[in-house]
Amino acid sequence: MKYESEKIISSYNDNWQQWIDIAKHQEFSSGYLFPPLLNYFDKNKPILELGAGVGQLCKIAQHYGYNVVASDYCDAFVDYMTNEKLVAEKIDALNIPTGQKRWHGIYTQGLSVLVTKDLDTVLKTYKSIYDALAQRGKFIFIFPRAKKTKFSRAAQHKQIYTQIGFKEIEVFRQQAFPATLYRKNLIGFLEKYLGKLIGIRDIIILEK
Repeated sequence: MKYESEKIISSYNDNWQQWIDIAKHQEFSSGYLFPPLLNYFDKNKPILELGAGVGQLCKIAQHYGYNVVASDYCDAFVDYMTNEKLVAEKIDALNIPTGQKRWHGIYTQGLSVLVTKDLDTVLKTYKSIYDALAQRGKFIFIFPRAKKTKFSRAAQHKQIYTQIGFKEIEVFRQQAFPATLYRKNLIGFLEKYLGKLIGIRDIIILEK
């Protein structure tokens, strides 16, 4: 199977406005569910977001005082985030630049080169992330539990990332309810108990 990255990026460049709408729709769920994940990172060390899209998670991380660089391979997204006053770079997740710099934390949500069914591409992406991390650096992958016919599953990834050398810190499920309901206080209480049972996304936390 050939991963058609350029075709996907072209689609993103042409339809980036819809991703602004999606981010707005997810505002309450992201604002509730993402901040606890940041506790795995060191606030004083540089963190990279891959596939940042329109930067909604980066904005949350910065609000909590984290030193985050947002990145995407789509030019329209990078331009948009720059206009939003975020520190944004164009980075290919399959080939993350390293040089003298290593990231102490990397995170991503639904990154196309990780959710793809093309497991060779998944392997290359994990290897790129591993090489870009400092020793004992953390990687957090927010992995939507989408259609099996179109996307890979979290269970398929374990052999891949352990083979590369990642240590698995924790894997659990999250988000039991529709995004807009997270504005309600009661939902937070229910999420604590139901999220790990019926959540619609897997959270994979790894360490180099």
